Amino acid sequence: MATVSMRALTKRFGEAAAVDALELEIGDGEFVALLGPSGCGKTTTLRLLAGFLQPDGGELCVNGEVISSAELVVPPERRNMSMIFQSYAVWPHMTVAQNVAYGLKFKKLSRQKKSMLN
Repeated sequence: MATVSMRALTKRFGEAAAVDALELEIGDGEFVALLGPSGCGKTTTLRLLAGFLQPDGGELCVNGEVISSAELVVPPERRNMSMIFQSYAVWPHMTVAQNVAYGLKFKKLSRQKKSMLN
């Protein structure tokens, strides 16, 4: 597992700031969801994290190591991460909790944690 830090992470498209000085710390084992209206920067943030975009400012670190900045980008294939778009990963016949729990079923979880998902 890893810790992820976004420090003043910024991505602009022309004059528009898609991500503007984002500060986010994700601890080891934490589950995080990005929620917001269309156009607020969710996908841009995930593309920055995956290495598909280079930030215009700030930095993105994994376990304290800078993997993206305006000067440096570790390529996606060297990040040991993946990105799945919602339209391919969400089952419309399931609730939000069932969709989240489905992926977690493949991880080795204690009975106590499994019972919390049901």
